[in-house]
Amino acid sequence: MNSHQTGHKWIFEVMQGNETRCFNMFKMEKHVFIKLINKLQSCYGLKVSRRMSALEMVGIFVNIVSDCIGAIDEVHVPACVSPADSIPFIGRKGIPTQNVMAACGFDMQFTFCLAGWEGTTHDTKNFYTALRNPELNFPHPPDGNQKIEFFFLFNWFLFVFLNSICIICCR
Repeated sequence: MNSHQTGHKWIFEVMQGNETRCFNMFKMEKHVFIKLINKLQSCYGLKVSRRMSALEMVGIFVNIVSDCIGAIDEVHVPACVSPADSIPFIGRKGIPTQNVMAACGFDMQFTFCLAGWEGTTHDTKNFYTALRNPELNFPHPPDGNQKIEFFFLFNWFLFVFLNSICIICCR
C-alpha cells in the first residue's frame, strides 16, 4: 500500500478508509482491531507514550506477530545448592538462582521447559543450547517454514513480564 503518511497519520488514514484496506493491513476488521486495542489497554497494561499512541503500537506489531507460533521467557528461580557450588548460581540479588527457560503456544500450553542453568548463565546461551541440541526436543517450526524470525520485546505491551520475551515467527 502506498501512502505519503507515516506513524499515527498513516494508521488514522487506514482506519478512516475502506474496510478491506484495514483487513489487508491488520488481518482483522476495524471493529476487531479497536476491540484488540481496548483489551490490551484494559487487561494487559498497554500504555500510550508521548511519542506513540496505542493505535500505532498495535498497528506496528500486529503484522510482526501474525505468523507467531509461540513465546519464550526465561526466569530466575531460587536454587538450593551446596555452598561449594553456589558461586555460579548467585544472581543479581545475591542469592543462588537457576535460569529456567519456558516456551508456550498461544493456547497457553507449555511446549518446552529447560531448567538447571546457573543463575549467571545468559539467556541467549540457554536458548541456543536448546535450539542446537536435538536431545532436548525443542519444538521447531513446522516443515516448509524455512525462515525463523525472533523478536525480542522488552517491557512491551504483548505480555506483562519484567524481562525479555522472545516471539518466534515463521514466514
